[in-house]
Amino acid sequence: MPGGRLVSTAAAGRFGLPLRRFLPWTVASSAAWAVYMLLIGLALGPITGGNPLLSLLAGAVMAVLTAVGFAVAGRVRRMRATPDRPVRTLVTTG
Repeated sequence: MPGGRLVSTAAAGRFGLPLRRFLPWTVASSAAWAVYMLLIGLALGPITGGNPLLSLLAGAVMAVLTAVGFAVAGRVRRMRATPDRPVRTLVTTG
């Protein structure tokens, strides 16, 4: 989530998170993101042959598959929830 990095950095500054605590985690997350992008590129490179339009199409397909996966997982969680064990969400409605 490209916007997520910007928002988390801005929030860390806004709430006064010390640089000593913030810096190691941001370096680790940057390294993890770089490795993730490298692996995606290595996996899709032979398929797309370096063609920018095929790469764009592959990215769109991956985005749709990811969205479908999260939708299915959410539906399964809601179906498995029982009245005594409701589904916990990140957003509270109150």
